[in-house]
Amino acid sequence: MQEEGKAIRLFSNLPLNVVYGGFECQCVQTCLALQKIGMNAKLWDWHDRKDVAEILHIFGLIPYLERVVKFNSINKKYFVSILMGMSNSNFKNHINRLLATLLKNRYMFSQNQLLLQHAAGVFCLNEYEKAMAISCFRLDPKKVIIVPNGVNESRFNAKASLFMDTFNIKAPYVLYVGSIIQRKNPIDLAMALAKTDIKGVFIGKPMATEQVYFERFRKVISENTNLMWIEELPYDSELLCSSYAGCSLFCLPSSSETQPLSAMEAMAASRPIILGDREYAYAEPFGHSIKVCIGDIDDLRNKIRQILSNEDIYCHTLDKSYTWNCIARTLASCYFKDE
Repeated sequence: MQEEGKAIRLFSNLPLNVVYGGFECQCVQTCLALQKIGMNAKLWDWHDRKDVAEILHIFGLIPYLERVVKFNSINKKYFVSILMGMSNSNFKNHINRLLATLLKNRYMFSQNQLLLQHAAGVFCLNEYEKAMAISCFRLDPKKVIIVPNGVNESRFNAKASLFMDTFNIKAPYVLYVGSIIQRKNPIDLAMALAKTDIKGVFIGKPMATEQVYFERFRKVISENTNLMWIEELPYDSELLCSSYAGCSLFCLPSSSETQPLSAMEAMAASRPIILGDREYAYAEPFGHSIKVCIGDIDDLRNKIRQILSNEDIYCHTLDKSYTWNCIARTLASCYFKDE
C-alpha cells in the first residue's frame, strides 16, 4: 500500500465539543495539514467499527489509552504528542513538582509511561519539553522528536484593515489572544493598560471552571473605555488573522505555556511580542521576545511603553519552516520512517 493511502487517524485526549484550547487546535490543524499534502488522515472515530487506524497519532496522555492502543496496534504504529507544560524558571524544581503530581496515582503514571515507552515516536514542541518527557518517563531519547506547532500561511500576509474597520479600532493597539483564564494573566494586562491612552484588545472565551476570574476580568474591561473584549473568533477567521496584522504589539504574560500558538501567529505577522518570564519564552521561536515579570503590572506597563515607542526594532518575523505544510511533511516522514 502506498504511504498516501494508509489510514492515519488522530485522536484528541478530550472531546472537542467540551474543551478546545491550543492543544486541541493543534490536533485539528495537524489533521487538516496532513490532508492537504495528500495523506489519508482524519480525526479518529473510535465508535465506528470500520474506521481502522493503521497509524494512530494521539494528542495527550490518558491512562486508558494504553489499553486502547494495545488492542489497536497489532502490526500497527502509534505516536503520541505529549503536553508537559512549563511554569517555573527552575527546570529541576518543575520536574520534581511534575513527578510528584504524576506519582500521586502510580497506576495512572505507569499506564502513561507504558503508553509512551511502546510508542513508535513521542512528539514534543521544543527542547525543554523533550528533556522533561525523557526525565519523567525514562524514555529513549532517540524516539523523542521535536515537532513544533504550525502556523497557517495566511498569517504571514494578512491585511490589517479588515479587523480595524469591522470593529472601528484605530492603531496602535495591544492584542491578547487566548482563553480568559488565570494562568494566562489577561487581568494583569488589562490593569497595565487601564487608565492609559493605550488601546487594548482581548480575544478569547472564558472557561466554565474559572467564572470568578472571568467576572473580575470583565469588570476591569467595563470600567475602562480603552479596553475591548471580543469573546471569540474562529481559528480560520479572516478577522482573527487581520487582528494580528493590525496590532502594534502582542502580549501574553502567561505563567505557564509550552509553545503558545497565538504568539507564533503574531510573529508570522511580524509583530513584537511580550511573554511571561518563564522557560517557554526562551525556547524557539521566542528567543527575541520581551519577557515580563509575572504579576508585576508596573513592569508590564513599562515594557509595553518601551516597545510602542519604537516597535520596529522589536519585530522578528517567524520563519516559514513553521507553516503547517512544513509541519505536516515532517510528521509524515516520521510516520513512514521505517517503511
